[in-house]
Amino acid sequence: MIKKTAHATLEINYCARDEEVVPAYTEEEAAEDFGEGLGPDESLGTYFTLFVKDKKGSGLVFDCNTVERQLTVYRVRKLEEYLRGRKSEKLDSMCPVYMGPCFLNLGDKLQNSFLELLESLGVTEEVLGYIERSAFEKEQKLYIKWMEDVNSALKNIC
Repeated sequence: MIKKTAHATLEINYCARDEEVVPAYTEEEAAEDFGEGLGPDESLGTYFTLFVKDKKGSGLVFDCNTVERQLTVYRVRKLEEYLRGRKSEKLDSMCPVYMGPCFLNLGDKLQNSFLELLESLGVTEEVLGYIERSAFEKEQKLYIKWMEDVNSALKNIC
């Protein structure tokens, strides 16, 4: 999904809901930021990434989740850091990638400013509902395809 405004481009990327989808947090990071047993639950909602770019291609990346049309932001990163991390297979001291702080650790005023920015760019309850529905539908189609493939493989084996 892509939306362009006078000053920015918003791109939303998401996959089918799947247990294999890795949220913006590792288990260790979630325990550190939220406390033991708390934090993002991979079985709930749809994880997605929001890219907000200016006309020069610079911008921010928001690691998010939506459950029942409720937005949760986990991290906000500089786009350049995100892209550098994607290009580098092995990170070393010469190429550090800073993920940014836990969103909940940011001051309330800064959190609200980020959320207002996303809302002004069109990240509304309706959009979150669309993401959830289409990710669910995509998951169902992939599941049916998987069942057909397994059935075909079993026929060839048996």
